[in-house]
Amino acid sequence: MVSDTGYGLVNWVTWDKYNGATSNRGFMDGFTVTASMRSFQPMAEYLVWHADEGDWTAQCDRERGFIFEPLRAYLAGERDRAGFSTRRVAEAFQQKTGSRTVTGMAGHWLERVQWSLPTEENYEWLRDLFNANGGDYLRREYEDLRREYEDLRREYEDLRREYEDLRYTFNNPGKVSSVWQFPPAKPNGHPTPKPEALLGRVITSTSNAGDVVLDPFAGSGTTCVVAERLGRQWIGIERDPAYIEIAATRLREPQLDLT
Repeated sequence: MVSDTGYGLVNWVTWDKYNGATSNRGFMDGFTVTASMRSFQPMAEYLVWHADEGDWTAQCDRERGFIFEPLRAYLAGERDRAGFSTRRVAEAFQQKTGSRTVTGMAGHWLERVQWSLPTEENYEWLRDLFNANGGDYLRREYEDLRREYEDLRREYEDLRREYEDLRYTFNNPGKVSSVWQFPPAKPNGHPTPKPEALLGRVITSTSNAGDVVLDPFAGSGTTCVVAERLGRQWIGIERDPAYIEIAATRLREPQLDLT
């Protein structure tokens, strides 16, 4: 799912506030929805996580195809000079391997989609196939091709790592579903304070140490406090002076380093 802004919906997280409490004493006591006696009492809040994944997979494929194109073009050009088609090569390889279906390996060696360098054994087999009628094709030695491939592969990996840095951050906490159970925060003067453990999971999952965390509705400053503890930089925006003072007081207290 993609929003109007173009950012993909990565997760819809349910914060189950009360089943995650350490004690259910008094759970639901006095909770009656007088305005709607035909609905369940809401006891959850929701986190909608949108992130711009961009065109990462397709871009990596394009970069890979661009980087390795000289080698692929060499193999495909020799195929054409020898008067073969990819289909014909695939059928010959099928006979060689005894497979019941036409294998797709020829496509990996000769076409742009999912291109890969053939092994030395398969390269020699291609050479024998193309030269069966007395031709002189695939004259480059395999070791020469392999060295060029390794040089290009390093270039590709450098580009892939550079592009990887542009992706949104997700530090998978492991064995965590999209239903989170954290007890509600204790009252602190703000009507809807969030538990620090909840913000801790959000921040550690979606940022790295040193990153900047922005909370445009900072309230009592929980996001800022937790970001400080986790070694993140932070920006908090809040218009209510009373809540700003609560946040400032919390931030002046000694912070436990959780990094």
